[in-house]
Amino acid sequence: MDGANWVEPFNNMQKWVVKVELNNSFGTGILMAQREFKGKNEIAIATAYHVIKNTKSDFIKITHYSTQKKETYQTNKSLFLHNLERDLCLMILEKRNFILPTEEELLIMQDDKILVPGVQIGWCGFPGIIENNLCFFSGHISSILKNSGDYLVDGTAINGVSGGPAFFKDQNKAVLIGIVTNYIPNLATGLTLPGLSLIRCINPYTKFFDFKS
Repeated sequence: MDGANWVEPFNNMQKWVVKVELNNSFGTGILMAQREFKGKNEIAIATAYHVIKNTKSDFIKITHYSTQKKETYQTNKSLFLHNLERDLCLMILEKRNFILPTEEELLIMQDDKILVPGVQIGWCGFPGIIENNLCFFSGHISSILKNSGDYLVDGTAINGVSGGPAFFKDQNKAVLIGIVTNYIPNLATGLTLPGLSLIRCINPYTKFFDFKS
């Protein structure tokens, strides 16, 4: 059964996924890397900017899905590198008790590689309808936005999935290509009909992800 081919890549990607919670909202994020900087151990978490832009929240809670380790951070003492136009954010936080996979590294698509329409990809996140369950989604690339290198995909991204990793499979390994930021419904008839998901390419942020010491 072809669908079974996504089981291993999804299981692999789960190790890097976190849930991002503020006062009255939540989304998904991905642990990109860790480093030692000025005597402190830090982690970098990528997400969609709109997930964390609620400035009324004094604290942000991060839950590492595979280990269920939880940490709470003060927003005014944390570093958020964001790109409002592209709806991307990189959070630099203290590592604390988080355990990142040591037996493998997170694979990220090379800057010079482009996926073409018709290629199937997967993504995952915590949908609002069942917020504590990490759910898997898949679809095909419908189009590439030439000016940005971002992708439109024929699949669903509902509330809570924003910030989740989108990936393709290479020999049953998950390779990160971007972050889920938006779902664009079809409103042409006045009704909310199935639309397309927007996957923001992760490449512009990879310069921040080289955290190996």
